[in-house]
Amino acid sequence: MNTHPLLGENLLETILKLQKLVPKSNLFYYWHIMWTMPNASSEYHGLTHTTCVAWKCAQAGLYYFDRDECSLEDVCCLIIAAILHDYGHSKKTGSDEKEIKRALTGLRKCILPQNKAWLPRIEKLIRATQFPHVDTPELTELELAIRDADCTQSFEQSWQELICYKLAKELRVSPMDMLLRQEAFLTNVLKIRSQWGKTVWTKSVIQGRVLHVRLLISILKKGEAVAKKRK
Repeated sequence: MNTHPLLGENLLETILKLQKLVPKSNLFYYWHIMWTMPNASSEYHGLTHTTCVAWKCAQAGLYYFDRDECSLEDVCCLIIAAILHDYGHSKKTGSDEKEIKRALTGLRKCILPQNKAWLPRIEKLIRATQFPHVDTPELTELELAIRDADCTQSFEQSWQELICYKLAKELRVSPMDMLLRQEAFLTNVLKIRSQWGKTVWTKSVIQGRVLHVRLLISILKKGEAVAKKRK
């Protein structure tokens, strides 16, 4: 567990601390950009998902900083990349490559002059989130971390709403269809690659979620059977 003193109780507290130490990070500005991005109110790829990813990336960044594997500037770049990784998302299924291009266009449009030197780092981090993932040996730990942070919404407390309703709506499938896909996603698709991620989403944690999904499906099917009889 990351207990670094810079890690606050939530993302806002952490940004406050980082902004004081790295004033040129302009994290307040990028938080404003997240709030006003074109897709802020999207069902899934909007403010809630983006905030979750940015919070996880703050934790990941400080995990590596605590081990002298990155600088505070790197942590700030990671947070900015998380804030902008879905900028302008179309809410449509299809090629995620196009969504990455939209995000990079948004990044280049929004980046402040004093942060332009960070642009190559931030762009690489955003490109790492393209799904399905393309595994290459040159991916850094921070790139693996933002990828892990982006695809682990199934472990959020509000995952049923986020995945089974909001993401399902974007994918144009029913909540139950989305729920039925979760076991296959958790067992066959999800690959935790970063060292930080492996401390958070251990094999036992993932298996626990799989069992939870199976139980939820069973309960809902039994409930549905009772509802049909009632009619």
